[in-house]
Amino acid sequence: MSEASTPQPTPPAEQLPWGISYLREDIQDLRNEVRNIHNRIDETARYLSDRIDARFTSLVTTIVAIGGVIISLVAVVIVMVKG
Repeated sequence: MSEASTPQPTPPAEQLPWGISYLREDIQDLRNEVRNIHNRIDETARYLSDRIDARFTSLVTTIVAIGGVIISLVAVVIVMVKG
């Protein structure tokens, strides 16, 4: 039981067979590529978030401005009708 619970030490890279060495290199390459993909996804998400924030701000500003124009036009029409 104690043998199963203790991990076996891995031999140094020089002692590994050449096939395993190639597999280790390939796995490291895959990890680097996945890391690069994650970084690109994060950068894209930040860029899109910034664009959405900017568009949302301009949209809200436009809506508030149009609302103000409509309210002022209604007030002018009321004054003209009563006047």
